[in-house]
Amino acid sequence: MNKLKAVGVVLGILVCAGPQAVWSQTEYLIDPADTDQEIDEWLQSHVVEIDRAVPAEDVLLLHFPGSFDIPTNSKLILQHAARRGYPAIGLRYPNSWTVNSLCRSSTDSECFEKVRLEILDGVDRTDILVITEANSISNRLGKLLQYLDQEHPDDDWGRFLDGDHEVIWSKVIVSGHSQGAGHAAMVAHVHEVVRVGMFAGVTDYSNYFEGPAGWVSDEGATPVDVHFGFGHANDGLVPPEMLLEIWTAQGLAAEGEPVNIDGEEPPYGGSHMFFTSTEPAETGSYEYHNSVVIDFYTPKFEDGSPRFAEVWDHMCFPDEETNVRAATARRSGRRVRPR
Repeated sequence: MNKLKAVGVVLGILVCAGPQAVWSQTEYLIDPADTDQEIDEWLQSHVVEIDRAVPAEDVLLLHFPGSFDIPTNSKLILQHAARRGYPAIGLRYPNSWTVNSLCRSSTDSECFEKVRLEILDGVDRTDILVITEANSISNRLGKLLQYLDQEHPDDDWGRFLDGDHEVIWSKVIVSGHSQGAGHAAMVAHVHEVVRVGMFAGVTDYSNYFEGPAGWVSDEGATPVDVHFGFGHANDGLVPPEMLLEIWTAQGLAAEGEPVNIDGEEPPYGGSHMFFTSTEPAETGSYEYHNSVVIDFYTPKFEDGSPRFAEVWDHMCFPDEETNVRAATARRSGRRVRPR
């Protein structure tokens, strides 16, 4: 039985300055096991958003939720991407832990990198966790794109796959929240991507070595000038001081000092490190940490649109002049080999 769940066509009015903008969107909730029967864990739905009423970009947004979280909790950024013409996927992937809890006390200086790479490709590198190739991020995304292309050929999801059905990462914007921010950064480390949006992350900090994980400062496949970070000034789980230390290790400080975006407009002085002091929409566990991209906590305007749309645009959705593959910068001296 085909278990594709099509959640209708979402019609709505976006209230904005000047004329009202009308959009029509389609949302799919897709069981991972329906795309590959060997996927046998982390089976909550992938979320797919597409808006056929706007010109389609030849670039895909891939978003990773944080630890223990699921894609249906972060639809706003996916819907916003779709309205900008970017097909968008919120991917269900292995995240039943925090990477920090696995590695922050480890005496292995490569622990964070090994764990993240194993989650990415399913190749055994560490005994800390077991991720099969089928359950890996790369397989899940590739099989999802094949499935979408088969079910909806008119949308040409196959343009994001090469002749061997491998993901064309140079057509992908990666973003993620908390643990997911680290996976977005790791994807960009191994593959050349269009853009990297890190929300309340990267969080890889070693208590044993008293500093950011070594991999974050190694040169990666994607240039640092398309990496952007966004956190909350009152985040108690991943404090601004930790984020700034990790972002600086990544090289983001070369683009300018951190900026509080409240009341400011893009391009925020050219910085790639952003914070907000805006109160979350709701209170709850880690509300400040979650408010930068999780729907329930994200501040909204009266029409329901996210208050952070401008900074999301600046981070993740470049205009035509910058919507090109960044110049290749291959990583040198890799210590843990990707597959």
